[in-house]
Amino acid sequence: MSLRYPIKINRVNNLSDARYCAGMGVDMIGITNEISIEEYVAITNWITGIEICFDIYKPTPNVVDIIRQINPTCVETSDKELLHSLKNHSDIRLIYRIESGNFVEISNICLELNSIVSLFSIEGTQLSREELKGLATKYDIIMNIDGNSGEESESLFEEICPKYLALSGGSEIAPGLKNFDKMAEILEFLETNED
Repeated sequence: MSLRYPIKINRVNNLSDARYCAGMGVDMIGITNEISIEEYVAITNWITGIEICFDIYKPTPNVVDIIRQINPTCVETSDKELLHSLKNHSDIRLIYRIESGNFVEISNICLELNSIVSLFSIEGTQLSREELKGLATKYDIIMNIDGNSGEESESLFEEICPKYLALSGGSEIAPGLKNFDKMAEILEFLETNED
């Protein structure tokens, strides 16, 4: 399977999400630090051919040591201090997550961190399409599309031209039991028609 647009799945915390998304052909899976290192390793051992990102959503003691231990291809965080401590690790791509702010504030953050990070993940902001498009012309952004339909997601990608679209994973109902309806609606809409 392949998708028409580059997709990152955020906050993956279970093998069901990881395997489903890998099978659908997503480009990057962000595994959350809200699970144990053992769970992280168990998930990454099952998937290949996809960029693995360590998504940091909660403060974690010794996080730099954990990053060295698990060796992800990229790290996504909203912690500027952590970014600065990782900037000399040339083997790790850095993504800065922006969770709030107006256009001027976000533009200033992007300008400040552009020399350190590869991508800016825009989540939960109230930016207009025009503002997002303005950012995407200057910086490589990941645009969260949670809550949008497949058609809306396609329209956003075509108009704004982000580097990636992003969806969020979710918790399993029970081990191995997961409802993929919302994610499947968008990913199946964005599938190519090629064999």
